[in-house]
Amino acid sequence: MNTLSNNSKTKITVGLLVLCAFMTFGMAGNALGDYRSEFVQMAQWLATQQVTSGANLGGIWEGEDLTTTVQTDNTTEAIWIWSRYAEITGDYTTYLTNINNAWIYCHNFPSWHESTTATDYYNTYNVA
Repeated sequence: MNTLSNNSKTKITVGLLVLCAFMTFGMAGNALGDYRSEFVQMAQWLATQQVTSGANLGGIWEGEDLTTTVQTDNTTEAIWIWSRYAEITGDYTTYLTNINNAWIYCHNFPSWHESTTATDYYNTYNVA
C-alpha cells in the first residue's frame, strides 16, 4: 500500500490552505477574483429586487423570464447570499431587515404551493 510521506502531506495541506485563502479573500488580478467583493455586489443588487410593501413583502422578483412575478426560489437564494455576506464581512445588520422580510415571504408563500400542477418539478425542486 502506498502512503504519502510527511513532507508530501505537508505540501498538500499548505497547498489547500493557500487555495482556500485565494477563494476567501481573493487577490488582485488572480483568476479566482475577489470572493468578498462578489458577495457585496450580489447582496446590494438583491436588496433592489426585494418587494418592500404589499402582499409580496420580502419576496424577490424573478429575473429569468417572469420579471413581474415574485417566487420563493430567488427569495431563498437571497436569504443565503445575505447570510453569507454577514458571515464573510462580519456585518450582521445591513441586510437583517431584508432577511427577516424574506423569511416572512417564504413562510407566507411556501414554494410547494407555488406550483400550478401536482407533478410540476417546482414544488419538489424549490424547497431550499
